[in-house]
Amino acid sequence: MDQSVPPIRFNPNVSNELVLVSVTARRDALFQGIDRFLIDIYEHIDSSEARVANMRFETLVHSCPTNEL
Repeated sequence: MDQSVPPIRFNPNVSNELVLVSVTARRDALFQGIDRFLIDIYEHIDSSEARVANMRFETLVHSCPTNEL
């Protein structure tokens, strides 16, 4: 679904196996989770651990300029 209100729909009277989720709500939840994780991890580590975390993070994140797609 796209931009559903409410963003998650489940009705066990229809099906116990069917859950409808808004694509935009799922995207927003993913990015909110990433933001919270990064804030939490950097609040609870010392400066030497932060350097290691930064190096690991840089290996995980890759960018691709849109003009190259």
